[in-house]
Amino acid sequence: MPSPTYESTFVHLSAQSYNGGMEPYYDFLRLLVAMLCNEGGIPGKARLAELAYHLNDEQRRGLQRLAAAAGRLDDAAIVAELSVEQFQAQWLRRFGASNPEQMDMPFWVFMVQRGWNAYTARKQFNVAYRQYMDAFSELRRREEAGEVVPDDPELPFPPRYEAPIWCFERFGMALTRLPDGRALFIAGEHEDFSDPDFCIYNDVIVIDPELRVTIYGYPAEVFPPTDFHTATLVGETVVYLIGNLGYPDDRRSGETQVYRLDTTTMQISPVDTTGAPPGWISGHSAAYDAARNAIMVSGGQIFTGKRRKGSWRDNRRSFWLNLTTLAWSRRQPSITEG
Repeated sequence: MPSPTYESTFVHLSAQSYNGGMEPYYDFLRLLVAMLCNEGGIPGKARLAELAYHLNDEQRRGLQRLAAAAGRLDDAAIVAELSVEQFQAQWLRRFGASNPEQMDMPFWVFMVQRGWNAYTARKQFNVAYRQYMDAFSELRRREEAGEVVPDDPELPFPPRYEAPIWCFERFGMALTRLPDGRALFIAGEHEDFSDPDFCIYNDVIVIDPELRVTIYGYPAEVFPPTDFHTATLVGETVVYLIGNLGYPDDRRSGETQVYRLDTTTMQISPVDTTGAPPGWISGHSAAYDAARNAIMVSGGQIFTGKRRKGSWRDNRRSFWLNLTTLAWSRRQPSITEG
């Protein structure tokens, strides 16, 4: 996943839709990290000095303490903090046992903090897999160098894929920022069905303004694996989760998946709706209209129920979910209805 540029990060933090607005205490570190991640390398002294003017003495001292802590670490030391035993006990995705269950998984938190994908973790912690991939990469290098290699080269025995490794690198994951500064990363999928680490998740990952990570799991019967959905904040504490691509066997033609997330308890509950829903929709957009107390859904694709060609069609209409009546309609609700 490419690192954000300083310019793109600045634009994002300056946007009206961002629940921030360039407050130095919260946003300075993100800007600085984006600068450091640029391909050009470490920013020049002049640019760093410009950023330093946005800090007060207390914040500068905090940054100096951060620099001292960073000086005692490197990537190898951070990885070494996670043992092979922890990896072996926690690499597997599992569903929550309650609604919600706070998942006490240091490996999962590590994967969020480091931004690793499943392949990177597998190669780091699975010795047999690392030996096989290293040998395979060396064989490819020799071939590209013009060396003659045997038609049937000797390689370590290929490792067996048991199940996907839990990771935070996902497609179709919804991000919602709350007024209290928390960012919610909801569900999503890793890779596609042809990849051994393909998985559709049903968890909620919370990163607070202090960059602490908390992960909540749910039983599959409470919140099914969900991807390419929308997460729409209504008020300050409720998020509506609409739509799902999902696994093929879980798709229900004509129905629209709707769930409500209470961000005070982190509980998820299904929303029973009536009316004329869009159907099994994914990849769409959603927006809340406070005057009508309704969510408008548009775009995306709708599952037709067919299993082969023509199983999806483009959604060319707008659908409204009235949150007062919980009824779907193609007609925009009046303000008095909301």
